Amino acid sequence: MSTMHNKPEVSENNGKPEILMAYNKTKGGVDAMDQMAHTFTVKQKTKRWPLVIFFNIIDLSSIAARAVYRMKFSTSNLSHEDNRQAFNINIGRSLAVAHIQRR
Repeated sequence: MSTMHNKPEVSENNGKPEILMAYNKTKGGVDAMDQMAHTFTVKQKTKRWPLVIFFNIIDLSSIAARAVYRMKFSTSNLSHEDNRQAFNINIGRSLAVAHIQRR
């Protein structure tokens, strides 16, 4: 369903519906974010669905936080993978510090 595409128009180039072509053209960021979340993840194997949702929230929020951080502070002196891994390690340490101090 789309509010932009009312009629079943078909693309002349490849015969696919126009609504599908518009979706594929504008939703590439979702695939890129999923790929980044899969590379460095905090997920563990579990059958408890609240934990699965929590792990997804942590993965996606770390990607979003890193994007904001990179916009604010240019970190081009390190390679792309080193930056992401170091950023995730720093997030993990800062999330664990309060719990470790309390124990």
